[in-house]
Amino acid sequence: MLIINGVKTIVGPKIVSPVIDGATIGATTAGTLRALLDEDAEIVTADATLTANQCSGGLISNYNQSLDCTVTVPTAFAGGNFIVVLSTAVAKYYRLDPTGSEVWVWDGVAQAAGKYIGIANATVGAALQFIAVQTGAAEWTWHVYTVAGAWAVEG
Repeated sequence: MLIINGVKTIVGPKIVSPVIDGATIGATTAGTLRALLDEDAEIVTADATLTANQCSGGLISNYNQSLDCTVTVPTAFAGGNFIVVLSTAVAKYYRLDPTGSEVWVWDGVAQAAGKYIGIANATVGAALQFIAVQTGAAEWTWHVYTVAGAWAVEG
């Protein structure tokens, strides 16, 4: 606190880059600052690729979906976690697709490489949770858990 002419003024830390008074903040890996910056909730209703920020504690929704939708999920990374909750019922599919030939573990069972998890007709309340689990020195795998709904893996 600083007092000037009898007036108390609170002096905060000096912020320079992603460093506060010399201490790195918010980094999930060396030199990387992951800030959610308004990406806590995303409406994805057309084919798209999610960002790491969207997969860092975010919520993905299909609000107002009217077309078939395939959402590509980035390769699993340290600290990755997000949930998909469908809020619009429509006779269109909604799919979550791994990047390349990544293997996902769905409800405790490793799936074939590169196979999506989807729902044939979007249903209100259908939901999946994605959690990145470390599987090697610098490797992570998406573990996907059914919260609700008739999800299925690509056959």
